[in-house]
Amino acid sequence: MSSKTLLLVKTFLKSTGNINVLKFSGDKSKRKYATNSLIGQIVLYIVFMLYATLLSVGLANFGQARALPELCAILLLGIPIIFTLIKANGYLFGFKEYDMIMAMPFSVKNIVAAKFLYMYIKSIPMYALISLATLIGYATGGYLTFMSCIFWLVMTFTLPVIPMVIASALGAVTVKIGARFRYKNIAQAVLIAVLILPVTFSGFFFENTSGTEDIEDMMHSISGGISGTATYIPFAKWFSEAVNDGIISSFLLIVASAIIIYEIFFILISKFYRRMNSQLSASIDNKKIDISSQKQKSMVKAIAFKEFKRLTGSSIYLLNVGIGPIMVVLLGIVMLFINPEAIISSIMSEEPIEASLVFPAIPLLLYFFIGMIPTTVCSPSLEGKNYWIMQTLPINPMDDNKGKILFNLYLSIPFACFTTTTACICFRVSLLDAVTSIIAIGSLCIFSTVNGLRSGLKHRKLDWENEIEVVKQGMAVFMYIIPHLITGMLLIPLVIAANNFLHNTAIIMLFIILIAWLLTALAWKGVKKYTTQ
Repeated sequence: MSSKTLLLVKTFLKSTGNINVLKFSGDKSKRKYATNSLIGQIVLYIVFMLYATLLSVGLANFGQARALPELCAILLLGIPIIFTLIKANGYLFGFKEYDMIMAMPFSVKNIVAAKFLYMYIKSIPMYALISLATLIGYATGGYLTFMSCIFWLVMTFTLPVIPMVIASALGAVTVKIGARFRYKNIAQAVLIAVLILPVTFSGFFFENTSGTEDIEDMMHSISGGISGTATYIPFAKWFSEAVNDGIISSFLLIVASAIIIYEIFFILISKFYRRMNSQLSASIDNKKIDISSQKQKSMVKAIAFKEFKRLTGSSIYLLNVGIGPIMVVLLGIVMLFINPEAIISSIMSEEPIEASLVFPAIPLLLYFFIGMIPTTVCSPSLEGKNYWIMQTLPINPMDDNKGKILFNLYLSIPFACFTTTTACICFRVSLLDAVTSIIAIGSLCIFSTVNGLRSGLKHRKLDWENEIEVVKQGMAVFMYIIPHLITGMLLIPLVIAANNFLHNTAIIMLFIILIAWLLTALAWKGVKKYTTQ
């Protein structure tokens, strides 16, 4: 690694790091934002680590500790490839400061390598914590030795390089293919979504673990699922051999593979890097424009259309926001062809539950996915350096807010209502239950939209250099998504338990509607409070 590459990486980290802001900035608002952002990241990391630690210690306590190296390897391969696919294009291609950096006395390989290492450094804390959690479980099982610990730690930092390079290469392919289309950003987002969804759903390798007679059988089943998955992944097999059996050649294979794949990728990508970025910035629209009439829209609808153009103008933004609605639509299509009772009985083989008791949780499940990242969380910050333009126009700030809300409702409610309708058909519920369920999911979509805007306005960040800083790493996203994840996981079983007691879906839906509108009213007060007048 050359000194120029290290210099660039150091510069990138200093220009975007929250720690650097706390160390040198005298601006109280920036220091507060940096502090809150760090706290949000730490909380998210702790949640991931706790879940992984509980699983690994549970496996170790039931004599399945030898499966933990394979689990660690699978996580260190699967999670990076998904996350890197989502954000690689924003880091490596078409970034904001491209022209300025390319004009500096650095080679293309230096620039690409520095961008990749910057992405690696920003991502590695989460991967390291997950690896540490499984290492704790492995030590609990009594298998940890000094040499296996050294192997484990070294491979923790080298193994993620392989999926990140592969994902970056796939991202480069999507850039190359997407650049040929008129709507290149939409094409790239669709291509990346096609790559991500199979990888995401392939992670469900724990089949029928909930229906086992006791927790020991469940842990044996999970261990079998891990081992079965690892047989198809050579890197997971080598990781296990190095840690469990002390095979040095397996350890060297992983380290050597990471280095070789890294070098080959950057040698190849450097040859086409300028051309690919030129294609991204070029326009291929040769359509003749004939202005025959102009459509007049209200101010709110015009702002909603502006939000639509902003969404489709960024593949990173489109992918992160659109993945939830895509999953909801796919779930809705699948529900038209399944028998809910058969699936529920196979999952709960010991004590099967009636499908009608599970149905009230469907709107909450859909809200969990479709409300994951509403556009309103990101759009206030994405205005960036163009924020002053909106401030100088004769537009009421509340109309701007209403336009942002309207666009996200266009994006979420139709998909949510479609899947809720297919769920009603699938579960064969009554007309009253179906109507109240559709109103409930609509109310939840409105709440997530308004609450997202409240978070987006409160934690607005305009001085970003890369859209990923807002879309994936922004304080507004952290402060919205952490409560969303926690409440979603808690409310789903709570609603099933309540329906088991009441046996009345309509009443539960009306209660959800009431709570959603009360929370929406509180969120709307926050929107008014944080709106710049």
